Amino acid sequence: MNKKLPVIILLLTVSALIAFTFAACIPKGSIIILEDRDGKGVLAELKEYDKVDKWELPLSKGDEVRVEVEHVEGIIGLTVSGKKGSEPYNGSKLEPGAFTFTVEESDTYVFILRGSKATGKITVRNLGQQ
Repeated sequence: MNKKLPVIILLLTVSALIAFTFAACIPKGSIIILEDRDGKGVLAELKEYDKVDKWELPLSKGDEVRVEVEHVEGIIGLTVSGKKGSEPYNGSKLEPGAFTFTVEESDTYVFILRGSKATGKITVRNLGQQ
């Protein structure tokens, strides 16, 4: 029997384990985030999305924000936080439909979108002061 055979088998096994490890780390799914022309809204399209992304939207005190959720599968979460510390919205399992929230202070707000095997669309629009 060849003395190099056990070494070759060991190297092939280690190489296969490394390849599987790196393949598991590659993010799956996609997201496309589009800002509208006037800078008052965002459309996020998700396909088998399985990570976290964020965008910013400047809002004034009293602005009402409308969020529309069209989602086919998976779990979608959304957190909205002002850079000054306020958190006007936090939802971990968004259902299809629409809702609004009002911000209490002028600030730049960070919208954090989380997905777990999520496919669908999220539309965020600043309706201004109502």
